[in-house]
Amino acid sequence: MRHNFVWSGTNSNFWDDPLNWTSSHIPTSSELAVIDGAGIKTIQVRSNGGTQSVRGVLFGVSGGTDNLLISSGGILDLGPGGMTLPKTSSMTMSGGTIQGTGTFINQGYVVIPANTASAISAGLSNAVGATIEIQSSDVCCTGAYNILTVASGFTNSGTLLLRSYGTVGAGTSRLDISSGTLTNAVGGVIQAMGTVDSAVVNGQVLNSGTIQVDRSLTIGNTGLVFDTSTGTVSIANGMSLSVNAGSTRLGTGSILTGSGTFNTSNTVDLASNLTLSATTPVLNFGGASNAATVNAITPGTTLTVASGKTLTLANDTIGANVNLVNQGYVVIPANTASAISAGLSNAVGATIEIQSSDVCCTGAYNGTLTVASGFTNSGTLLLRSYGTVGAGTSRLDISSGTLTNAVGG
Repeated sequence: MRHNFVWSGTNSNFWDDPLNWTSSHIPTSSELAVIDGAGIKTIQVRSNGGTQSVRGVLFGVSGGTDNLLISSGGILDLGPGGMTLPKTSSMTMSGGTIQGTGTFINQGYVVIPANTASAISAGLSNAVGATIEIQSSDVCCTGAYNILTVASGFTNSGTLLLRSYGTVGAGTSRLDISSGTLTNAVGGVIQAMGTVDSAVVNGQVLNSGTIQVDRSLTIGNTGLVFDTSTGTVSIANGMSLSVNAGSTRLGTGSILTGSGTFNTSNTVDLASNLTLSATTPVLNFGGASNAATVNAITPGTTLTVASGKTLTLANDTIGANVNLVNQGYVVIPANTASAISAGLSNAVGATIEIQSSDVCCTGAYNGTLTVASGFTNSGTLLLRSYGTVGAGTSRLDISSGTLTNAVGG
């Protein structure tokens, strides 16, 4: 027989105080903890109360506003009944842990305050309309942190908010996914906001919703895949989204907007055709200076640089399955060498500019573009020197076939 014990809070705010529960009994691992009733209730799970193990936590329907606080060192262990935090309620995890075999479903508002680190090793789901906010502020002291660690991948259908309240910087809002995939579902939002500090998500991300970069965001992706081939990325002016290591997956369903900068990892996989429009953020394959390779799952996949868009290739390789269609402006900077291993076309009104400058150092080279096969130029191939003393070279190498400079090219 299962027993339910109802929170009364008549003696204190502490979960581990038996006088706060019906029958003066703290719920155990075979029992449900029921939090119900009108009014505002605050319940604190604290470290000196020990691990609080329950079959589940049931919030009632009497219209109350419940504030659950899991303070530093506090542990709530959920059994198969799990816990659903309702829309009217909130939870603050200031160094606490939710663990167990059950699942925590957030329909309300969860806050991870600045300068704390909390963990969820139970199952997790963030529902439509719900928010998990990880805060950061100016670093208060040696070893300060602002971290939520989630043991397993989960689905976000609400908002994951990495928010800075700092004024001088150096703080970081950080979400760590230890294993599995963070799935940002259709309608879900991952937002980095604030004027200073940094935001970090460490883990594999599948984005089918929106990633809103109003403050620079880094995806720690070593050995993993950052997949936004069916999602939206919006990057504000002066901000950047940087994918560190692993691979970045893009495709026809990728909606890239804003005037900021998207720094991909060194490996880019195209799941389908990709068009870079005039409203696409600055796209740096492999970041501003690292070499990158753009591959495709299917041979003949196209990467199109649309009219009004500039793409810079700096020590990058467009792989054998990817055809580059330039309708805009492609730049090969001085002292870099890039390669196009499949088809290339340069349309009417489009430009490919290969730059050179004064040789900077021993063994330096100037802009070199190597194209594996002959192609047709209907626009402009511009081999341009920015040097002042000479010795620089702008170079276009055609490995095989014919460069056809068409009528008007």
